[in-house]
Amino acid sequence: VSWLEVVGKVDGGRLVAGEKYKVKFMVKMRADAFGWNGSPVFLMATDASGKFVWKKADLSLLPSDTEHPIPDIQSHTAPRDQVVYGLFEIWRGKWKGGLEIVRVIIDKVPPDTFKR
Repeated sequence: VSWLEVVGKVDGGRLVAGEKYKVKFMVKMRADAFGWNGSPVFLMATDASGKFVWKKADLSLLPSDTEHPIPDIQSHTAPRDQVVYGLFEIWRGKWKGGLEIVRVIIDKVPPDTFKR
């Protein structure tokens, strides 16, 4: 691909209002992966106010054939309507391959481990 854009959403009714959550992508790089060096991906999720929060990850550093979490994004509280999340690499314009998106995980964050 030369344009990676994966977007999803979870209905806010499936989350507990006022609770803190984190979003992460579990990915696997195949042994024949190519083109990721110098092409970081960006993980995005909406926070409680509906604003987008972004975090960068360098997939070229991941060993192949093993599942890895892309660093998570923590939302202060669950939005009332929905959580929108995504994974992007749309800026470099070069060919890349070998990325497997295994699953997206939305977990509740225990209050004592929440990062501010």
